[in-house]
Amino acid sequence: MIKWLEQAFDVRPHERRLVWLFFACFLGVGMIYTIGATVGDTLFLSNLAHAQVARRLPYVYLGIAVANVLSAVVFAAVQSRVSRTISIVGTQVVLAVTVLLARQLVEIDTGVVYFGLVIWLEAVALTSVTLCFSFAGDYFNARDARRLFGFISGGMALGTVLGGASIQLFVALLGTKNLLFVASGILLSNAALTAVIFRVGKPVQSDAHESTAAHDAELSLGGLL
Repeated sequence: MIKWLEQAFDVRPHERRLVWLFFACFLGVGMIYTIGATVGDTLFLSNLAHAQVARRLPYVYLGIAVANVLSAVVFAAVQSRVSRTISIVGTQVVLAVTVLLARQLVEIDTGVVYFGLVIWLEAVALTSVTLCFSFAGDYFNARDARRLFGFISGGMALGTVLGGASIQLFVALLGTKNLLFVASGILLSNAALTAVIFRVGKPVQSDAHESTAAHDAELSLGGLL
């Protein structure tokens, strides 16, 4: 099966390890998106009265948009001041920590917390998607991207399926609120994966063009949003 997939997408021997590492990274993103959205939506809908949900739902969508724009602006500002490694790996670690903090905040059990949680978890998931695509763009030129990105991003689709299939088991074992621990753990796993990619992979751009790469990544973030 694996060999057939590699042949179908013309994955070459010298790039096999890097391609599968990115596939795993996108798989994690798919799981984060599914689990994060599920726990955020569930807590928001189950802990607020129907009238409050109807009244606040438009502001949820507005808040998600604002949170994503602010996340992109903050990431661009951080990236201009630190190395690419720190910005990519560090951002995922910070996101994981915020999810852990959110788990503590839900014990307050107020509508404001659940309102903020559903917005932030969507922003975390979308930021993770953006980071992975931006990061993958560092390691594949346009020609290779057309050949491989369909396969690599397929990891996100698989992660969505696996995340959805595992939710019932995780809820039975841990409870809905503790799914936030699972989401945080996946974020940290993705941070570790990206650290490995930095170690074993060779970016398309040379070190001399690091500033150009950062600028291109910033444009990529803006375009994806």
